[in-house]
Amino acid sequence: MPAARRPSSSRVLALGALVLLALSAPLAGCTSKSWETGDIDHPTTTRAPRYRTDARGIEDSLTAYLARSSRDLGQWGAPPEQARCAARRIVETLGPAGLLDHAYNPQKPRLDLGFDGPMVARLTSILTGCIDFSRSVVGLMSSYRKLPIETAQCFGKGVRSVGLDRAFATSLVTGVEPEAIQGPEPAAPRWAKIAEQCLGNTDLLPILTPGTLPPAVRPITPTTAPDPNTLPGIVPGGPLDPTTTTAP
Repeated sequence: MPAARRPSSSRVLALGALVLLALSAPLAGCTSKSWETGDIDHPTTTRAPRYRTDARGIEDSLTAYLARSSRDLGQWGAPPEQARCAARRIVETLGPAGLLDHAYNPQKPRLDLGFDGPMVARLTSILTGCIDFSRSVVGLMSSYRKLPIETAQCFGKGVRSVGLDRAFATSLVTGVEPEAIQGPEPAAPRWAKIAEQCLGNTDLLPILTPGTLPPAVRPITPTTAPDPNTLPGIVPGGPLDPTTTTAP
């Protein structure tokens, strides 16, 4: 994108922080703030599946969890084939017993099960190796016309280059959203780097130039000093003149 269209770095950094708040956990349960009534308007007529605790049952459970979607366009789930890839490799890595030992419940699947650092890194690599997190960014940023589709696609392409796909995947395994400002690898500056390449000044809120203040009104200085015995608005010798006496 031509450099002439790039917004100032301070505006981009602020936008990066705002984008992070919107996309800090874009997979399996990232919700928008809009009121979602889909479950009320379209109640389910089928019973929830019961997953077994063997390898296939846990794989099916994890696949359903990672591919979970919603009528709310502010949510995103991985494509089923990508979710199946990640679920299969996770089960192969930990085994059914390893997952169950970490209190994995196939009926209420989740991945933030208290794994140690090396296993968190390994599971993060599995997730990023199978799931294209850039698609979540494109979907979430273009839904409800937040941004034009071309701009959202530009953001999606930048996610992997700055390592935000691993940040998203790690948040699924740890249950902790990516740190925006602090920490060793804060996410906001990385979002800002993408925004600098993808957004122009016309995509951001305008900078309003404050208007000039009117000139100060100078007080009127009287040319002659007022008579202390004369009150303004009182006619000398009139009924309100305190120096005039009236016979009873």
